[in-house]
Formats: sequence, C-alpha cells, structure tokens
Amino acid sequence: SNLYRGEVQLTANVTNNIILTSGVEGNTTIVKSNLFGNPDAFGVGLYSVADINFNFPLIASLGIRYDYSKLDSLDGSGALSPKLGLNYKLFNNLIFRSSLGTGFRASTLAEAFTSTSTSGITVKPNPNIKSESNLTFELGVNYLPFNFLNLDFTVFQNEYYNMIEPGIDPA
Repeated sequence: SNLYRGEVQLTANVTNNIILTSGVEGNTTIVKSNLFGNPDAFGVGLYSVADINFNFPLIASLGIRYDYSKLDSLDGSGALSPKLGLNYKLFNNLIFRSSLGTGFRASTLAEAFTSTSTSGITVKPNPNIKSESNLTFELGVNYLPFNFLNLDFTVFQNEYYNMIEPGIDPA
C-alpha cells in the first residue's frame, strides 16, 4: 500500500480581531493486496475557520469543511461539516467553553473490499458501504487553582450516523 498525502494551509490576520485559517488537503492510495485486491482511492478536503476575538474575554470560532472521497469502483461521497466554538475567559484561571459541529468519515479500502476467511470466520467485501457522519456537542470548564494543577470538566455527546462497523450476514 502506498499513501500519498499533501496539505497547504494559510493563516492571515483579516482584522485586529479576526484570524482566518484556510487550507486544502488531498490524498491518494494505491494498494496491491491479497485480502482486497488492487483498489485505488483518493480524497480531498477544503476548510476554513475564523477565530474572532471580541472586546471582552470571548473567542468565537466559526468553521466549515468540505470532504470528498472516492474508493475505486464505488460511488464517491462528500459532506459539508460546519462547526461553532465559544471560549469565555471569566478569570485568568477559569475558562468556559462550548462547541457544536458535524463530521464526516469515508470508509477505508479495507472496510469496503476485504475478502478473506480464517478459523471459520468469513469477511466479505461490502460494495454498499456508506460514509459515516456525526454530530458533536460539548460544554466544558477549565480551572487552574494552582500553577501545578489543571482541572478540566467536560460534558459531551457524540451521535454517529451510518457508523462503519462489522455486521453479520445471516445468509
């Protein structure tokens, strides 16, 4: 297997209060395998995030990302993933944060094309495999009562859709 990957990222101060980070990344994979043949894959991602500092101790991060992935003979899939984060520094040693966002994960060549049998277990290719997506929410607080102690409390929830996991074929 050969994986080739590259990324270009630019960061700019748009104003005194806004920092914009944008980039593009791409990858291509070439495989020669006894388990899942000789499939190829490629993917691309475009992203941009703005960190906005207000005149009071609040930082807002607004971001968007688009991903596209194509596995050999399977249909390609893509998704737009927005994100929002807030960071409020109440005191120098007490920071509140929250975030809400979505994500995307394409299946791998191994998850889509593996074909093998060992110890009575048969693994079959899955040409109907779909990409995963998720919705994530987080609330947290970071407290530094002393220079040597950092307490971090977080409540979060992740919801996954079309989660890629093994399944049993009743046939």
